[in-house]
Amino acid sequence: MDRYCRKVDWKMKLLLGKKEKAEGKIAVELNENSTEEIKEEQKKSKKEKFYDCIHYYNHRYLKCVLIEAVALNYIIEAISRHSVLKPFVYLIKSPVMFVYNVLLLLLVLGIGALFRRRVLYGGLATILIMALGITNGVLLCFRTTPFAAVDLLLIKDALRIAKLYLPMFVIVMIVVLIIAVIISIIIIGFKMPKYDGKMYHLPTICLVSVYILSIVGIDSILVKIGVSAANYSNIANAYLNYGLPYCFSNSVFKLGMEEPEDYSDERMEEILQDTLGENNDTEDNGAGNDSDENQVENDRNTGGETEVINPNLVFVQLESFFDVQQVKGLEMSADPVPNFRYLKENFPSGYLYVPSIGAGTANTEFEIITGMNMEFFGPGEYPYKTILKETTCESMAYILSEQGYKTHAIHNNDGTFYDRHIVFSQLGFDTFTSMEYMYDAQYNVNHFMKDEILVKEIMDTLKSTEERDYVMSITVQSHGEYPSERLGEPQPIFIRYEDEEIENEWSYYVNQLYEVDKVIGELIEEVYAFDEPTMVVLFGDHLPNLGLSSKDVASGRLTATEYVVWSNFEKQAEDKNL
Repeated sequence: MDRYCRKVDWKMKLLLGKKEKAEGKIAVELNENSTEEIKEEQKKSKKEKFYDCIHYYNHRYLKCVLIEAVALNYIIEAISRHSVLKPFVYLIKSPVMFVYNVLLLLLVLGIGALFRRRVLYGGLATILIMALGITNGVLLCFRTTPFAAVDLLLIKDALRIAKLYLPMFVIVMIVVLIIAVIISIIIIGFKMPKYDGKMYHLPTICLVSVYILSIVGIDSILVKIGVSAANYSNIANAYLNYGLPYCFSNSVFKLGMEEPEDYSDERMEEILQDTLGENNDTEDNGAGNDSDENQVENDRNTGGETEVINPNLVFVQLESFFDVQQVKGLEMSADPVPNFRYLKENFPSGYLYVPSIGAGTANTEFEIITGMNMEFFGPGEYPYKTILKETTCESMAYILSEQGYKTHAIHNNDGTFYDRHIVFSQLGFDTFTSMEYMYDAQYNVNHFMKDEILVKEIMDTLKSTEERDYVMSITVQSHGEYPSERLGEPQPIFIRYEDEEIENEWSYYVNQLYEVDKVIGELIEEVYAFDEPTMVVLFGDHLPNLGLSSKDVASGRLTATEYVVWSNFEKQAEDKNL
């Protein structure tokens, strides 16, 4: 009996155990199901909250984009200034310009109120504004000139030399990232809920129009009271003083020269007559005109008569060239520019004030060839990329052609760079020789053609004509970007610079100048032995982009390069800063 009872008890325990396990399993399943339901509800709750935010954004669009405009203005200024704190200093020092820049960004973002897909427009506009700030910040790592609208016309040229600044895989990654971001914004924008309220298109368009007119009016007021400026010679300082949105929008809408209100054929005739009258008065007073720019006079002691010489004119624009002994804190084992130094100490020379710093070769070139000031043009504008592609322009080449000169341009770089293959004909040059027509040339580590090839090209040009020649030659060898790593091959000149981080860059640059200076010496020797009277004008296009400040150079101005005028005949002239 006991054994039977024990057997029944054992069976009961077994059944109870199975029941408990089953109940436990059911409880676990119920618990898991409830957890999944809670998670699903949480997901739904988050999704509802997200869509609530989108709904709020759609229905309170202008309020949201106002806050966004303030944030974006601060962010793009921080990127451009390479500092988180500097935009705050800018806000304190120039609160009016900060607010005005916010209003400009608000205009770009606020146009989204005209559309139902406001998330899509707002996202694309935000990406565009951020791209503007990032592009400017990146460019300022490699040059001192900020990003302007005209740079969009230089994309073809920029891609050609981009490999000197960034590895190819980085360029590809940047392009892929940009495309991916744009596609993502478009996909997300179309999936987001549209504005479901009533659209008031006409009142909104009227409001936007009034807002645009108000922005233009405020701009005029700010210029008149001196808070901002319509034109500025130093574009880098302008971006710091007036902000990225304001300066960039200026570069978009203010290109070329505005016709003066009193411009007419009659007015030009009056100016001409007034000028001729002043010249006649000067001659009557016995002042004479000893500085005729169209002729070079040289008294050869020929019985009291003055012999008139029309010399060949050879202009050599030297890439990023100046006397580096003027840089404070730079020590060198030898003088890298002895030929240039000898010339400037013994022949007419001085500082040449140019329109750019660290870049903008084409604009210095334009000023030299035409005599026009870049301040006449829009902020950051390159006439080579705008008006000169459409029309001709008065220039030294045209003027000298009328006097029987043959005119030539020579450049040991890509002929399409800055569209010179189009522009030089517009400027009146008879011929243009670019690197595509130069053979047996040497290249430096930056893959730029060395300038030694130019001596042969210049002399061949002078010898190819019976008439006098005007030659505009542009060098390229000392072009940046300057390598930050020390080169393995021994350098002729050793340097020490107080800023060790860019000492290697200075070492490369100085040794490039050393080679360019030897080219100067070779050119002078060739011209000296040439049997035609020839004048050579040497000048730098701008200072190099090596982190210099006005305190680092002897001239006290970062827009000051140097020039020298040498000739193989006697010529009296004085030193001047031009």
